[in-house]
Amino acid sequence: VIERAVSGMLPKNRLRKKMMSRLFIFTDNDHPYVKNIYTQYDNKIPLPPQAIAASESKD
Repeated sequence: VIERAVSGMLPKNRLRKKMMSRLFIFTDNDHPYVKNIYTQYDNKIPLPPQAIAASESKD
């Protein structure tokens, strides 16, 4: 399903087959590229410094 979705998003030209050959889909969280992930994001959106200063001045 994922391969078909990605294939549909790629341009319909000669490069499509080459791009699809470079696509790797892993079924689990175990993959050899764990060291390439630098940042773990949580669900919080960081506030800009101006918003932090404004919220502190209101208190």
